Amino acid sequence: MIGMMYLVLTALLALNVSKEILDAFIAIDKGVTRTNTTIDGKASNSLLALEAEMEKDPAKTKPFLDKAQDIMKTADALDTYIEEFKAHVMSASMTGKKDGSTYADFMVDGRAIPLDMKLDGKFIIRKPDENQNNTALLVGPKPDAPRQDPWSAYELRNKLEGFREELKNIQLTNATGESWSLTAGLKATLDSTFSYKSQMEDEKEVFWETKNFYHVPLAAIITYLSTIETTVKKAKADVLEELQKGINAKDLKFTDVTVAVVPKQSYVLRGDSFVTEVYLAAFDKTRQTKVYIGGEYTGQPGVATPFTPGSEVYTSGPDGKVRIKKMTGGMSLGDHGFRGMIEYQDADGSNKQIPFNIPPFTIAEPALVVSPAKMNVFYRGLPNPVEISVPGADLNKIEASCAGHQLVKDGPGKFTITPGAGATADISVVAEINGAKKQMGVKQFRVKRMPDPVPNFNGKYPTDNVITKTQAKNAQGILAEMKDFDFEAKATIKSYTLVVVSPDGKINEQNSNGNKQGDGQKAAIEKLKPGQSFSLENILCKMPDGTDRKLSNITLRIING
Repeated sequence: MIGMMYLVLTALLALNVSKEILDAFIAIDKGVTRTNTTIDGKASNSLLALEAEMEKDPAKTKPFLDKAQDIMKTADALDTYIEEFKAHVMSASMTGKKDGSTYADFMVDGRAIPLDMKLDGKFIIRKPDENQNNTALLVGPKPDAPRQDPWSAYELRNKLEGFREELKNIQLTNATGESWSLTAGLKATLDSTFSYKSQMEDEKEVFWETKNFYHVPLAAIITYLSTIETTVKKAKADVLEELQKGINAKDLKFTDVTVAVVPKQSYVLRGDSFVTEVYLAAFDKTRQTKVYIGGEYTGQPGVATPFTPGSEVYTSGPDGKVRIKKMTGGMSLGDHGFRGMIEYQDADGSNKQIPFNIPPFTIAEPALVVSPAKMNVFYRGLPNPVEISVPGADLNKIEASCAGHQLVKDGPGKFTITPGAGATADISVVAEINGAKKQMGVKQFRVKRMPDPVPNFNGKYPTDNVITKTQAKNAQGILAEMKDFDFEAKATIKSYTLVVVSPDGKINEQNSNGNKQGDGQKAAIEKLKPGQSFSLENILCKMPDGTDRKLSNITLRIING
């Protein structure tokens, strides 16, 4: 309610700074001060509660109490700074000294004087509506570039934001060695409460410092600073309350006991170890538990099968967990599950047993999967994408090498190989399974050169025989097509010769440097009549691997059209 009254009065300031409005700010400031006293009491009660817990359980309480005392000191130091900040503003407004250097004259017992305080029957704050000198102190002459000197609004904002971050980053280690920090909800509240972002007004950025302190009457500024103190004190109280609750937050209350069976892996290579953790979901570190392992079972994994305890016995460690290790060298491939029973001592001292089944795990031979992404061979001189996976292994934990060839890892399970010399490429794979690196074997691939492209003359190939006169005249030249080749690759025609044999036996040869038809070639085709033939010979193209290839000739007979 007090906050709403402050916002309403601030809005009225834009219309008229009357004595009634200034008196209202003074009244609000008194109310805020009383509220702050109440909040301080709440924080003190939390600290007293922590000190009381310290007497009961020092080991559990000390980390929380130490942190609470640190927060009290930090918050109280910030509160003192804000009180001195108020006094600087009063000093600047009342004395005209724009640095607020006589601020001590406006403090009593470490606190800034009330706005309505009198001395010899006269108000000390004679000009509660003064806004020139405090603007010079807090913002400076440029509202779009607030000053950043000591006792400026900019410095105040930095201290408040620093306080917010210090609270959000609170972290401690409790008596059980676990990390503790503030709840996400309280962190979000701190973010929203201590938010001092610029705002857009009339399509112009207005700084927090300017909006709240630029040519604002002294009475409004002091009241606003008191509300800031409220946020600081409330944040302190909220954090201390969470610290107080944090002492017993992770204490567990047990009404029953069950067993937890946690296999460390479900996929095992023959010869490796299968490891399972079996422990009570609620246990007492001072009492050991025992686990008896029987034979394999073939029933449902979740249905425990009672059995008579045998000689295979495991005992819990200091953390209450029982670790079971079974070698798999003599086991068959496939799924295996085991029966078990855990024995523990109840509160009355009697031994109790709970049967359980170890969930099935798979035993397999070392396996390797290498799949070329776009072809069943590797093509020399080109980057060939390859996908590699190993059953039971994380794709991020697979490494591969290929001697004599360039193999680059592109991402989880994805590689690119650029073959060098040699007719084969042997890819060797190492995978990390259950925390250990395993050699998974080698896969061999053939290395081949790229197939020859097929020349294309306006849709006509070496297997074609005829072409219309119009098609021949409109042909732009020759293209080299990688027909039936799924790999993305482009070949370029370097040169070719157009050969025409006239009816009288004369040979007309027209050469082209490049794939385009030259003027001589066009003229030779123009003279051809239906029934006459021409050939495209000596077709030379440059391949993506840098080599030159001579392609098949194209011989075509002119037909009508």
